[in-house]
Amino acid sequence: MKYLSAHAKGFTLIELLVVFSIIAIISTVTLASFSDFNKTSALKQAGSQLVSFFNDAKSRSLSQIKPSTCSGSLDGYVVDICLTAGSGCTYADSYKMSTVCSGTKAALVPPVVKRLPANMHFSSSGTTSTSYRFNVLTGGVTGSGSVVISGNGSTTTLSVSPVGSVTYQ
Repeated sequence: MKYLSAHAKGFTLIELLVVFSIIAIISTVTLASFSDFNKTSALKQAGSQLVSFFNDAKSRSLSQIKPSTCSGSLDGYVVDICLTAGSGCTYADSYKMSTVCSGTKAALVPPVVKRLPANMHFSSSGTTSTSYRFNVLTGGVTGSGSVVISGNGSTTTLSVSPVGSVTYQ
């Protein structure tokens, strides 16, 4: 039977515990950073989708696309921000597009309604307007202002200028 000598090669239990502890700490920090990155990315994606929605309404208005349900003259397209359900909004924290025909707002068929992702909502304290109308003839916006989306401990602000440009930070 062979016995290990004092000069045998290998790692001690203490050395192994130190290495595994360092690996556990690095893994925990990396996982937390990845989680924060995912939350920030989801908020930015929600902002991008809302900008795209506003640009779609602006594009329809400028090209004067008149839906078949519109009787009379097309005045513009409206994007409504729904902070709560009710008052023409089916869902809280959603946004929808409508037309304005001969001064009367009418829903699109099929309805164009989007909802914010889970854990995100419109902030009523930072949102300055909840209805943005892109006008056909002038190309401007009635109800310009800002929309604030909050979620996962962060916020992003979308701005709609009176001339119709839509930006967000």
